[in-house]
Amino acid sequence: MADKPNISLKIMRILLNEENDIHTREIARRLHLPSSTVHYHLMRLVKRGVLTKEVVDDTTMRAYYTPQPIFTENIEETLHLLDQLALKVEGDELANCIDMFQQCYDQS
Repeated sequence: MADKPNISLKIMRILLNEENDIHTREIARRLHLPSSTVHYHLMRLVKRGVLTKEVVDDTTMRAYYTPQPIFTENIEETLHLLDQLALKVEGDELANCIDMFQQCYDQS
């Protein structure tokens, strides 16, 4: 499946702006996309280490996805540190988090 531009970013912004847990179907409804497409992007974000997945019902496999703490705690301080570290980062998960964080909170 080809990665459509900005779907992952749109999903991250929804998750970051939502105070309560939000179901995959609701994200799909808001983005006017099939649930399968949203699920695909959620799984990619989990695999990249940007989101964590919590299964809340083993019977139905209902799960919620949560951004890593780097996206929700001390945002201004984190942005400053990321600017300083951007060229020195090694490791795919951290680099993926930094890239997504900067896109989510880009002020320009």
